[in-house]
Amino acid sequence: MACDFMKGLKRTMNKRIYVEKRPAYQAEAEALRSELNQQFNLNIQHLRRLVIYDIFNISADLYPLACTRVFSEVVTDIIHETLDFSSASAIAFEALDGQYDQRSDSAQQCLKLIDVNSSVIVKCGQLVLMDHQTEETLRQVAGYLINPVESQ
Repeated sequence: MACDFMKGLKRTMNKRIYVEKRPAYQAEAEALRSELNQQFNLNIQHLRRLVIYDIFNISADLYPLACTRVFSEVVTDIIHETLDFSSASAIAFEALDGQYDQRSDSAQQCLKLIDVNSSVIVKCGQLVLMDHQTEETLRQVAGYLINPVESQ
């Protein structure tokens, strides 16, 4: 009996993924690395810029489709479900509550097009990983990257 009841329910899950451009398409990350080096007189050799997607209430069936059709471009992007932060300094930021986030809104609308019954909620943020930096340097770079009126 329990099996019949469970058969009609869609299993949902919460996921976090990180989307990064493939090496040949990292012009934005490279430009940011150069800009930070020049602005703060740093010597950052490696910088990665990723989009964070926190995905809530997504079905197990919709998740793989969403990864390749909504959250990334197969040719230009790499999706990570986990990241190792131990060898880098990290700055992460997201839109303030109540602030319109076009990326989140667009993702939710696209998911509705794929599955009209979808009740997925998407929250987006950005993650910048770079060579280890001092706390003071990280504060300066964070202040440079994050507009406190719209992001935290």
